[in-house]
Amino acid sequence: MASLHASAGHRAYFYLFEREVPGKGQASLGSFHSLELPYVFGALRQPIWTWLPFEETDHKLSEVVQGYWTNFAKTGSPNSTNLPEWREFESRGQVAMEFGKNGTVAPLKRSRPTYCDVDPADLKTRLSSTKQ
Repeated sequence: MASLHASAGHRAYFYLFEREVPGKGQASLGSFHSLELPYVFGALRQPIWTWLPFEETDHKLSEVVQGYWTNFAKTGSPNSTNLPEWREFESRGQVAMEFGKNGTVAPLKRSRPTYCDVDPADLKTRLSSTKQ
């Protein structure tokens, strides 16, 4: 989706959230789809999430994530002077922001393995040739 969006001339920002569930669930759950949501909304201390033993690293990461999402909502870009630069996604380089297992935040030069590459032009042709 990011490739299609970018190839249509729109800005796209891609991320990988690698921080794992702290505590007992770390070995079995790891980092799963939507785990970033309590970080995005600053909800780590909300009762629904208190069963997880969040660490200071998680609270700091939550502040960074909230900064990016708030900037994006206000300006259409997640960037600000006090955060590492989050470069726009483009199909060739596939740069993403990585929210790492240890709470680090850094650009990742290639976010997808080669076998997941999508040629946006080919996909557009295929989609437009199917009749509904």
